[in-house]
Amino acid sequence: QPSSRLTNINSSNMTSPSKRVLLLCIDGCRSECMALFGQKLCKRFIEQPQSVYSFMCDVAAAKDSRAVSGPSWATILTGLGADEHKVTSNEPKAEVPESAPSIAQTSEASRLELVLSTSWAGFRDILRPPQEAQIHTFPLDGKDVQKWKSSTAQASTALKQAISKKLEDGGAALVVGFYDMIDEIGHTYGFGPHVPEYAAAVEFTAAECGSILDSLQAALLPDEEWLVVVISDHGGSCTDGLRKVCPGPFEEFEKDHLGSQQVKYKGVHGIESVPTHRYVFNGFTKMSHHAGGATENSPDTSKMVLDYECLTSFDLAPTILGFLGHGDAVSKLPGRDVYAQSP
Repeated sequence: QPSSRLTNINSSNMTSPSKRVLLLCIDGCRSECMALFGQKLCKRFIEQPQSVYSFMCDVAAAKDSRAVSGPSWATILTGLGADEHKVTSNEPKAEVPESAPSIAQTSEASRLELVLSTSWAGFRDILRPPQEAQIHTFPLDGKDVQKWKSSTAQASTALKQAISKKLEDGGAALVVGFYDMIDEIGHTYGFGPHVPEYAAAVEFTAAECGSILDSLQAALLPDEEWLVVVISDHGGSCTDGLRKVCPGPFEEFEKDHLGSQQVKYKGVHGIESVPTHRYVFNGFTKMSHHAGGATENSPDTSKMVLDYECLTSFDLAPTILGFLGHGDAVSKLPGRDVYAQSP
């Protein structure tokens, strides 16, 4: 398969459905590990009509971007670079300015449901959900992997319940899930396909995400159209291996305020010159009763290919905002709505 592909982005002629978004955010997932151990989930984006995907989504495309959770999620959720969102650490609450609104704020999504499988407050601080939002948190306590898996599964159950609610019955227009187990496993045991614990964490989380999409498919209403997005914020490496194969960059990394906090662990990330830190899987797909092939007046785009350089973490915010009808906001962002442009 090519590293990136655009399939059947043109919708059939139909009455305007209710637009809803499911955003699944997976912290710390290496791209090739998602391809290896999350094959079933990836195939949904490879084979599903109206999908855009890349195994080489660049999370450090802009100057001063970092393949570290705080700065990377800030770019993903605001659509802005580090010079504007100002997030430079994993404690973003005091950093992110009001001039860098998140997708939750720009879309005015008071009907938002956020599900967190993490003990890190940073993601919520960057998203800045409205007071009316429904928020469910399932902490990753201690260092017990079985408890982490339980937190992940509980979050998935909460997400399934969120997408099953009709809009008229209080359902959310924007449903966001955040999974942190893969990153925690990566720091504890190492990031890489050769690390059994890491591979198992990717496989488990991808399966959970797949089951959520199964539930969404089963619960689809005729008057709904969903945009489903899966993305990670960075990959990573095993600390000892990286120290040996990249001694120069690693030495600089150890001096960095974010790097120095990580080198005591078996897994690290944040060196933008290392591809397995910088490039992640990112998939978009539309789900509705009308999703399908080209219409009579639109070309069949199923064989169109996007070069991997064309998809970056800047593209998530404008694509979601464009789908929800906020074109004015899209025009102010450096990224693009991937459904509004052909390659």
